[in-house]
Amino acid sequence: MATQIEEVKGTASSYVFEVIGDSNPGEHGFSYTAVAKRKDGSGTTFRVRATGEKGQMRGDRFCAVGNFAALGDSDWARSRFFKGEVARLSLRTCYPAEHEVSNDVVQRVRRFLLNRLNPDSTEEGSLITGVLCGYTTELNRGSIREDFAACGLSHLIAVSGSHLAIVACLVQNVLWQCGLDSRKSRVLMLGACCFYTLLTGAAPSTIRSACMVGCTNVSMGSGRRSHALSSLSLTLIVMLVIWPNLVFDLGFQLSALSVASILIFGRYVSYALHVLRLPSFIAEGMGITLTAQIATLPLTTSVFGQISLLAPVANVIIAPLISILLVLGVVAATVLWIPGISAFMALLLHLCSRVILFFVSALAAVPFASLYVSPLPYAWLVPLACAVLLYWSWPRPSGRIVLVLFSLVVAFVGIDLLYWGHFAPPQITVLDVGQADSILIRDGDRCVLIDAGVDDTVLEALASEHVLSLDAVLVTHWDKDHYGGLCDIAKRYSVGEVIVAQGAAQQAPSEIEGSGLNLVEVERGDTIHVGRFDCTVMWPCETVDGDDNEDSLVLLARYVEGSAHLSMLLTGDSEVDQEHEYAPAVGDIDILKLGHHGSAKSVDMSLLEVLDPEVAIASAGARNSYGHPADECVAALQNYGARFYCTIDDGSVSFFPDARGIRVHCSGSRSAALE
Repeated sequence: MATQIEEVKGTASSYVFEVIGDSNPGEHGFSYTAVAKRKDGSGTTFRVRATGEKGQMRGDRFCAVGNFAALGDSDWARSRFFKGEVARLSLRTCYPAEHEVSNDVVQRVRRFLLNRLNPDSTEEGSLITGVLCGYTTELNRGSIREDFAACGLSHLIAVSGSHLAIVACLVQNVLWQCGLDSRKSRVLMLGACCFYTLLTGAAPSTIRSACMVGCTNVSMGSGRRSHALSSLSLTLIVMLVIWPNLVFDLGFQLSALSVASILIFGRYVSYALHVLRLPSFIAEGMGITLTAQIATLPLTTSVFGQISLLAPVANVIIAPLISILLVLGVVAATVLWIPGISAFMALLLHLCSRVILFFVSALAAVPFASLYVSPLPYAWLVPLACAVLLYWSWPRPSGRIVLVLFSLVVAFVGIDLLYWGHFAPPQITVLDVGQADSILIRDGDRCVLIDAGVDDTVLEALASEHVLSLDAVLVTHWDKDHYGGLCDIAKRYSVGEVIVAQGAAQQAPSEIEGSGLNLVEVERGDTIHVGRFDCTVMWPCETVDGDDNEDSLVLLARYVEGSAHLSMLLTGDSEVDQEHEYAPAVGDIDILKLGHHGSAKSVDMSLLEVLDPEVAIASAGARNSYGHPADECVAALQNYGARFYCTIDDGSVSFFPDARGIRVHCSGSRSAALE
């Protein structure tokens, strides 16, 4: 993708931009997709991924001062490229174009609805506009989306085919009540479906549903019997012919997989649950959810790293309420300009939304509502095995088979939770979190994290280690690459306390102060117990504010159990000037975690002679601009004879104390044993 920006000529001020997708809030402002066109009309239009301090709404037109840049070569860059975007745009200043809003009638209707429903004011308003208009900017800002994701309900707040099906049924019933013949009703219903598809942003899943509705109506209008699987197949083929890049679109993949699996297996799974004497409406709802969840498991685990255990139950409870909210929203949209009626409908909408949010929040608070997992390389075996079991039990599944299958699933999940929650082996793992630090110390049911990385990348690393909760997170100092992921961790995991150096709590960044986390200070000589690990504070020796590298908390972690032993020095970002001061008190160690990502000043020969480590490890990001680990650092280790690991090459590196030595396991390819 190195040449992707060659056609982008001039500066951003030479272009007019039209936003084609609502803003997505993030750490560095708002990002969204926009179409760029030169002000003088020359050249071709192209798509960019814009980032700025101010959010934009779909249909907004603006001019800007900013810089174009290549997307790069990352997974994120490739995903944006496959969506048709050819460059990044960093905005410094935005101002309205000559025609501030697109002349598109659909966008004007959408903007009118959003202005009347006021999504910025309350959580209820953001849920209403998300379900009715596909406006998710405000939903993405708060905790609503996270609660829905934990319950396996994300598809209910992202406008999808199910929403359009509800709208289609509502319109069709109204038209029939008006006495229109079937042909006119179908034409008007298709028109309403097309309008709703455009209103909500024309997501691939909604287009797919609209096309299937169209195929069904054409079949019925021509006197033929409709066949949903044939309609789906034809729709997918046509969509991919018109938009080949959809094959890389996650929403399209999830929609196609889930709908196909429901059409093939949904009724049979519902019947199998009905054999267990579940009421029909519960069996049907749970059957459809289970079918879609299992079919999409390979995708959801690799992309989201989360499996909701409550999804079947939560969907039975929440899906009908979302349907009611959508119907009320459609009705309200037709009377919003009538003062008295609109106020009453708004009250009903907010009441329904409040009920939904209450139940979702309660469900999300259930312990182990969802599991966070690393990408499962053999996850595709799960839907395959379930399909084989369904085929084997055809045509009438017995209650015994269903119970055995359910018991096996519960046992599998239960054993996994029990093992990693209470019997995890003693280990210290330097997590691969890019150009940042995060180190996990665990033993049995005790688990402490040293530093939290720079962003939510740390969550994937923790999931790969099967972490269920954290007794504490220790932040060595207040550099972003050591505490940046802390708030994300606190949202996902139960965190007992946050440990910092003496004096550093008063200088905590504003986002940490406002998070409600319990900050605890420690000083030199204090010991933190993590199972059978004793972690002694070696530095700093005085009160610090925690802002500088030399303020880093330094821990000496020791494990001794029979003939098994391990000692590891965790240095934070301290360098040789500080290391020479505390090294004599540390003495001989097995493993040295290099300070400051393996910088040129992280180690020297005299320090190595005092510590005498067998292994040294650096945490650094690929192609980082600092040149970490530095050549001087690596050369010193090679000359001394210490084995060197780096997360760039080896991924996450785990050290396990063992009676025969220390076992080393890398998520990359290298593993070894130290005698």
